[in-house]
Amino acid sequence: MVAAATTSFVSFLFVSCLNLFFVTDRQFWWEELLVCTTIPILLAFIALYRTAWHHELRRTTRTLLVALTSCAVFGAVAIGTFLATLAATLAYASCLDRFLAFHY
Repeated sequence: MVAAATTSFVSFLFVSCLNLFFVTDRQFWWEELLVCTTIPILLAFIALYRTAWHHELRRTTRTLLVALTSCAVFGAVAIGTFLATLAATLAYASCLDRFLAFHY
């Protein structure tokens, strides 16, 4: 589970950085959303499916369970990334702006 979350987080950051620099000329907003979510979910699915997690289940049931879990892992990664960004922004706004301010 930790490997899937780490893989999803790193790929989410990588795809988001690539999206900022290379894929900004899309016509529809959902195209960027699709690219930014599909790749991390797919990599989390691969990481979870290759582990020894619930091999006793039938193949179809295990595939659906792993797919739902990889979506949940990506959701947790997205919420965690949002909360970390929010905390860093609030810390900067409350403390670091006075420290880094230019004084004459």
